[in-house]
Amino acid sequence: MRIKKTCAYPVIIVLCLFFIFPALLLSQEPTAIKILDEKVRTFLENRRGTWRDLNVPASDGKILYDLIVKNNYQKALEIGTSTGHSGIWIAWALSKT
Repeated sequence: MRIKKTCAYPVIIVLCLFFIFPALLLSQEPTAIKILDEKVRTFLENRRGTWRDLNVPASDGKILYDLIVKNNYQKALEIGTSTGHSGIWIAWALSKT
């Protein structure tokens, strides 16, 4: 019994999709994460002290961030964003999960 050569192509494609391509994507992910982290840190640092009274303090934002990352939450809902200070912390944390 002879196996057709064309049968090998789908197997090669599947192997590439499951093993090679994810490895390539994951190898570049840390750089993108570092860039995002640096941008968010810089943004928050440059605006420290300029947020209005109704925003959460940076310490509370860090708590929100830590809760989301620690529990690996995938979704969040914020109501009443004011200027969005806590929303930035929440979105930043969700980018990790």
